[in-house]
Amino acid sequence: MFFKKKIQVLNPFEGEVVSLDTLPDPVFAQRMMGDGVAVLPVNNRCISPADGTVVTVFPTRHAVVVRTKEDIEVLVHIGLDTVSLKGEGFENHVQPGQKVKAGDLLITFDREAIAQKKSLLSPVIITNLDEKKARIETARGRGLFEVVI
Repeated sequence: MFFKKKIQVLNPFEGEVVSLDTLPDPVFAQRMMGDGVAVLPVNNRCISPADGTVVTVFPTRHAVVVRTKEDIEVLVHIGLDTVSLKGEGFENHVQPGQKVKAGDLLITFDREAIAQKKSLLSPVIITNLDEKKARIETARGRGLFEVVI
């Protein structure tokens, strides 16, 4: 008998969860980078959505990728088009290769300053669903969603 494994992805922000379909950015709305959801943060903290290893911290500090032990890659992108801020308003707290636990602080950001220039809607994307033949399910409790592999 074959059992599917469920990996819980926690919300990396406090805030309202919205569908990617509602985003004004076609790269995310059309799921070109993968599937997931977006969150409108209500504070300035981005935490790890899962136990794993930091794969990438973008030089502009607006996004981070965490890979779980099951090899699921979670991209957390703070805001839309925030790469153009060139790191202004973001402070990184982790480095590539660093092990993290769900809830560990990844990035802090100046929510008010960023909101004056860009949308704070923040995509949380599984970038390798197709490669892993996985799917996303709605989670209950603390989870943002579950990845089923």
